[in-house]
Order: sequence, then structure tokens, then C-alpha cells
Amino acid sequence: MLGCRACHRLSGKGGQLGPSLSGIGQRMTRRDLRQKLMVHNEANAERHMPSYDYLFESERQQLLDRLEQQ
Repeated sequence: MLGCRACHRLSGKGGQLGPSLSGIGQRMTRRDLRQKLMVHNEANAERHMPSYDYLFESERQQLLDRLEQQ
């Protein structure tokens, strides 16, 4: 998953810099998830969330599908 576990926990494994991704599909809508992945907010630069706008649309859809299943 593009190195997400370096900062996020998933199923009890991973980093603690970002929020846990366990249950993220129930906490956020697909639209909200897409927004988080696509837009790097300079005002929140201390959070270090990169933009994934470089992904092909098919790759973004696969990532969103995966996140929604969490």
C-alpha cells in the first residue's frame, strides 16, 4: 500500500505518526478519502501527509477500494 504503514497503523501494525487506518472506510467517505490522498495541505505540513496525485486513476481507485474495505 505505497508505504502507508510507515506512518499509519493497520491491523495493529505500522507507525504512529498518522491516524490508524483500521476502520477508515467507516469513518470517512470515499470522497473524503480521495481528497486526503490528492491534496497536500500546506497549512498542515507538520502532518507530513504526501499527495498521491501522481497515481494513475486506476491505481487511485484500487487504493480507495482497499481503504474502504478497512
